[in-house]
Amino acid sequence: MLFFCYGGGFTTGERQLVPGVVYSGLAAYFARRGYIVVIPDYRLVPNVTFPGPAQDVCDAVRWVADVKNADNLVLNGSPAPDTDRIILTGHSAGGLHITSMMFDENVLPLDDELRRRIIGLVPNGCPYDLSNPSGLADTVALYYGNLELAVENSPANLYRKLPRSAINKLPKILMVQAENEPDWLSDAGDVFYDTVKEASGEALDRKFGKGHNHISITLALSTGQGEGWAEETCEWLQNLRK
Repeated sequence: MLFFCYGGGFTTGERQLVPGVVYSGLAAYFARRGYIVVIPDYRLVPNVTFPGPAQDVCDAVRWVADVKNADNLVLNGSPAPDTDRIILTGHSAGGLHITSMMFDENVLPLDDELRRRIIGLVPNGCPYDLSNPSGLADTVALYYGNLELAVENSPANLYRKLPRSAINKLPKILMVQAENEPDWLSDAGDVFYDTVKEASGEALDRKFGKGHNHISITLALSTGQGEGWAEETCEWLQNLRK
């Protein structure tokens, strides 16, 4: 089962921006490869502050993981979803929300049974580090309270604050980003990559969407073009399912 958390600069986004396109294309792409795909909505700025959206996503995952609710996802005699092997992926701000969920014990306690069920984490174009959020500075400050709190509670810093015992129990992480991300997002990815290597002693797997910018990387799915990064991601996910 795969959960996808969309982005939108913290202030916009919904499951289906335009009927028949955008995230339905992404969902169809992964569904054709055998995944039940869930795309939860979450609260947006200015109606929420950190860590509200991460809590919303966590609540959605928990709801679906419940056996009686998972059974409602069975269609046309298909097998029930495996709620013990959940993958979380998210693009841009959505990547921040799924990493905030997994790295902040105030959102998902370290001893919570739900953690055992989440086997993979695939942030895509995630703003892991918020020390220089470029044109998003005002929105980031509004979401976190101020820029100092944004840096303190960024995914990279939340990871740094985890005890080693908790780091060892995190799901496998695959970093994905577009080849042509804005400089500050590319830099943020480098910060997170180095942070994980220093804290865990292991280098993360990292995939790049060749020829893509921050937006086109998700729009390409189900078009038959520019899907190479997603094919590589599916290969990585397949190894988790063995």
